[in-house]
Amino acid sequence: MSTLPPLTADQARTGRKVVITFNPHHHGGDGVIGTIASAPEPGPFGTQLVHVRYINPADGTDYELPFGLANLSAGDTASLRALAARHEAIAAELREMATRA
Repeated sequence: MSTLPPLTADQARTGRKVVITFNPHHHGGDGVIGTIASAPEPGPFGTQLVHVRYINPADGTDYELPFGLANLSAGDTASLRALAARHEAIAAELREMATRA
């Protein structure tokens, strides 16, 4: 679960970098950086959707798919630093596991 704040409608501008905090389209696609490719549009149950272009790290394929604003966070400096810290912690844990293997 992400600790990054969800994107607001005011922040959802075409061309803006975002962090995908939950990816319902691809397992393991959380924490990926993408770019908003469309203006917000109404989604089901009163949600706001934007199309996000990103590269899936599992297969290297470029995708453009709809995401709810709640599944995105601003790709600002603070969010990117938090994401980097998360990835560094995972890397340290993997290195530790490798030394015990």
